[in-house]
Amino acid sequence: MRRIYIKRNHRGLFGVGILVFVICSVFYYNTEVLEAKIQSRQEDVASLESNRDSLLEKQASLKEALTLTDEDIEKIAHEKLNLVYPDEKIMKSDK
Repeated sequence: MRRIYIKRNHRGLFGVGILVFVICSVFYYNTEVLEAKIQSRQEDVASLESNRDSLLEKQASLKEALTLTDEDIEKIAHEKLNLVYPDEKIMKSDK
């Protein structure tokens, strides 16, 4: 009887070993896949940050280029919006 007990114990131990090996293999594979995804996402983040920085620089340069002076605003108000000062007189032609 003792001999059968030992054989069953070895078979059970072998089965548990294989099960542990399979579980460890699955965890290792999932770890590798996740690390690859993390690396890909980090590259995406770096690319987006670079793009954001260039867009912020472009925005700053456009703000500088498109800064209107008071004279520019006044000219637009007179010519395009037909606005006048309260003490200003409007002269229309008959044409």
